[in-house]
Amino acid sequence: MKTFILFWNPDISNYKLKDLQNALQEDCHVDNWAIWDYKEAHRGDRFFWVRCGNGKTGVCMSG
Repeated sequence: MKTFILFWNPDISNYKLKDLQNALQEDCHVDNWAIWDYKEAHRGDRFFWVRCGNGKTGVCMSG
């Protein structure tokens, strides 16, 4: 099992905090995300989505 850490800075991303809040309220579906080594990712691997930037760093989701 591998672990991947995905960083997200809503200040510079086209996916804004408001988009995340809307997605979570509607159906808990959070768009598609890309990783550089996508061929290395497999079912059962761990993912951590970390919000960063503007002094607001922390884990948003894991799975």
